[in-house]
Amino acid sequence: MIIPFFKPDIFLIASPKEILEKASGDNARGVLVIARFLEGAEIAEQDLLYKILKSVQLESTKDILLLKASTDDRFPLSALCRQTGSRFALLFGIDPPSAGLHFRIQKYQPFSVNGITGLWADQLSAIEGSKELKNALWIGLKAIPFNPL
Repeated sequence: MIIPFFKPDIFLIASPKEILEKASGDNARGVLVIARFLEGAEIAEQDLLYKILKSVQLESTKDILLLKASTDDRFPLSALCRQTGSRFALLFGIDPPSAGLHFRIQKYQPFSVNGITGLWADQLSAIEGSKELKNALWIGLKAIPFNPL
């Protein structure tokens, strides 16, 4: 039996500049939101996202930088946050390794890495259909100090 030394999955990581070409928003509060939207449900999911953000006093296009990720996107979260001046990162429907996070992260629990406070959550369509997930997201978001410095 041959045991490989390296994990066989190799992913091409996009440069921050390349990924940020797909981003929109002013990022006034330093909040990078990366979401994977379901095809055909993007408008409904984006509306839900903006309602969620408003519940924690974040204005959609003014306070955040929204990056709509595809299923193939792989990116370095720390580098994206550094390049955009973001202190916070919210990941919806993104698996942590796709964001360059190769350590154990628990969904809906704030995490900290390289000076960034983040939160990993399910895809917005899953959250919308579950009171339990909505509650977990609310608790996690309330634990993050989005107030300006």
